[in-house]
Amino acid sequence: MLPARSLIKTFNRLKVIVCALSMLILVASVRAEPPRELPGIIFSVKPRLCVLSERERHCSDKLELKWQAPTRQSLCLHRSDQASAIKCWTRKFSGIHEVEISTADDIEFQLVAVTDQAPLVTQTFEVVKSDVKYRRRRRNAWSFF
Repeated sequence: MLPARSLIKTFNRLKVIVCALSMLILVASVRAEPPRELPGIIFSVKPRLCVLSERERHCSDKLELKWQAPTRQSLCLHRSDQASAIKCWTRKFSGIHEVEISTADDIEFQLVAVTDQAPLVTQTFEVVKSDVKYRRRRRNAWSFF
């Protein structure tokens, strides 16, 4: 009986090894689609925020839009409240554009690839309306702390 038990143990180990090898072969044979690489583009909008007082209705400011990429890119700059591109660059590593704005709402800026019109990066210029008359005070006027 002792040799039969050792034969069963050997057979079970062999099944585990065969199962593990077949799973490795299956995993190696399945070809996954490579993940889409991020463009590596750095895009900034300065300033990014405008705070309106209760008397102001529009934010008027001069924005500086900058981008930089590790490889040459052909890109167009788009603004959410305009149909056409603001500016386009062809085969450049970086770009800069200044624009005067007057708005009461947030504006989204996108860098779009010229080839397939795919948006690559987005930045938002935010307009914050300050409602001072509705804001509660955090402490009493007479308190020292």
